[in-house]
Amino acid sequence: MIAGVHGFENSLLVTGVPEGMVEKVTPLVARIRNGYGVGQWPTLVIEAGYSQSLAGLHADMRWWFSTSNHDVKIVILAKLDRRQHEIILERWEEDAAPARLGATTTRRAARAAGLQPVLRQRITISRNEATDPVSYDVSRRALVLRFELLFLRNPGPQEEDIIIGIPELQHYAMMVWDIG
Repeated sequence: MIAGVHGFENSLLVTGVPEGMVEKVTPLVARIRNGYGVGQWPTLVIEAGYSQSLAGLHADMRWWFSTSNHDVKIVILAKLDRRQHEIILERWEEDAAPARLGATTTRRAARAAGLQPVLRQRITISRNEATDPVSYDVSRRALVLRFELLFLRNPGPQEEDIIIGIPELQHYAMMVWDIG
């Protein structure tokens, strides 16, 4: 599954965005429309896997970075585990691969090492069976999407990172498991 903004000749279509998150995505759509050409790679990709293994999702994540020639800046993986009623969210970004400096390593060879995926955040959302009605526990903290990576520029005075808080993540889990 890819959730995101898809460009058409004169419009945009937002897909895969849960109800509680629309207000966070709407400004994103407007900015993408103004500064993002149709037919180019998105800066954010969301891959969800139900029957696919986490290792398979990791392969997909590497594919997005590589095939887009590193135009994709953030990949969110969502691994759904029906037996555990658990969702694992991983936020991946790329960073410079550490140079293996040695006596024969040149600066050019060190730069050629390129970029590698780095796990920046891992969140587990699990069902709390002890509550009635059912609720969901979120490990760690809110999901943070860095403004600079989404929009390929520094934020202005009224702009900041997009934060998907714990209540939104709990709502997301409810929507996922209520469907199943």
